Amino acid sequence: MTRNITLLDLVCEISREARSEAEVISRVSSLVNSGRVRLVGIFRDFRFDNGVSAPRARSERRVR
Repeated sequence: MTRNITLLDLVCEISREARSEAEVISRVSSLVNSGRVRLVGIFRDFRFDNGVSAPRARSERRVR
């Protein structure tokens, strides 16, 4: 089942257990891109490109 969550809440939850910022980025992008987590709010339907650690502007987001 897909979980709906804001990016901030997801990052906060993962940060409690992660050992590094790189691990947070990796786990967040993996969860979002796999569809196990669906972002809501400003980042609704956002996906991360492999190797990119910073979100792109709205105008640069992927179109399905």
